[in-house]
Amino acid sequence: MKAPKPWYRSQTKAWYIQVDGVQRPLGKHPAKEPPPRKEGGDWKPPRDIVAAWHRLMAGEGLAAPARNLLLGGPIEHFLVDAANAVAPETAAWYRRFLADFEARFPKLPPAEIAPRHVRAWVAAERKKRWGQSSQRSAITILKRLLNWAAENRLIPANPIEDYEKPAATVRDRVLSADERGRILAWYLEGDPFRDFLVAMMESGIRPGEAIKVTAADVDFAQGVWVIAGKTTARTGKDRVVYMNPTLLELTRRLAARHPDGPIFRNADGNPWTLQAINCRFRRKKVRKSDRLDDDVTAYVYRHSFATDALENGVPDATVAELMGHSGTAVLHKHYSKLREKREHLRRAAEQATKGRGD
Repeated sequence: MKAPKPWYRSQTKAWYIQVDGVQRPLGKHPAKEPPPRKEGGDWKPPRDIVAAWHRLMAGEGLAAPARNLLLGGPIEHFLVDAANAVAPETAAWYRRFLADFEARFPKLPPAEIAPRHVRAWVAAERKKRWGQSSQRSAITILKRLLNWAAENRLIPANPIEDYEKPAATVRDRVLSADERGRILAWYLEGDPFRDFLVAMMESGIRPGEAIKVTAADVDFAQGVWVIAGKTTARTGKDRVVYMNPTLLELTRRLAARHPDGPIFRNADGNPWTLQAINCRFRRKKVRKSDRLDDDVTAYVYRHSFATDALENGVPDATVAELMGHSGTAVLHKHYSKLREKREHLRRAAEQATKGRGD
């Protein structure tokens, strides 16, 4: 049976296909898209209509044979679906890894992806830039794409379902007070990147959350930022960041300067991106005069905030609330790196044995 193809009806400004003599709607033509056209006798539908067409075909058991289905199409359709289920930055993260895989194997059908392809991909990128965490993320995203393709009957099954990912790494780096002071000293007062680092240092916020803060998210009366956090889409609960005096003063200055859009911006007035922030740290790592350790990233400020709070006697449940966690389990697993604070532990040992005789 010949697979049906989309066609456009100008009266309704909508797209359709015909299955078993029945017209099936695919959706309205996007208002901002140019008028549809034909190429080689076939209509040229926009991306959203193509995605709807393939989903409907898969539901009717009419998907193209796996050997003829190249990687690019399923990636685009997967990303369209993902955009409705995950945060925009997560969807962009998916796209970045999948585009990298597709560039390496542009003519490889999804059903024919084998462990050797994954090993070659990861090995090549590991030499250039990927650590263990990136390798794990890349394989996880590729598996999600192939699981999605199997669920939508685009391929018979995920061909790398049993491929083992590298173990998850536990980030345990914290910054000492001297390190934080040295890094801040590289940037003058009022430098946009210094403002970003101060916000990280004073709040323990995730870098991806900080770059999204706008003046509209700030409640000066309550002394908080109320923003969409990492788990907001899943839990329905906003992330609340509590401002200390330093962060409050910084926020007042930046909110007055940028009343619309993100308040953290670079010297050109553009909002910071995670890529730009990571680039700033990479520059310092390659300059011998600065001597920034390879394991120092923006996220290290978050770990340092939690560890310092615990060391200063803040109850773990309170620290978890400040960090935006629903409980203390994640805090204990990832952030309470007090074993690295040897001087603190030495004082604790002295306190534990205080008053004992010889």
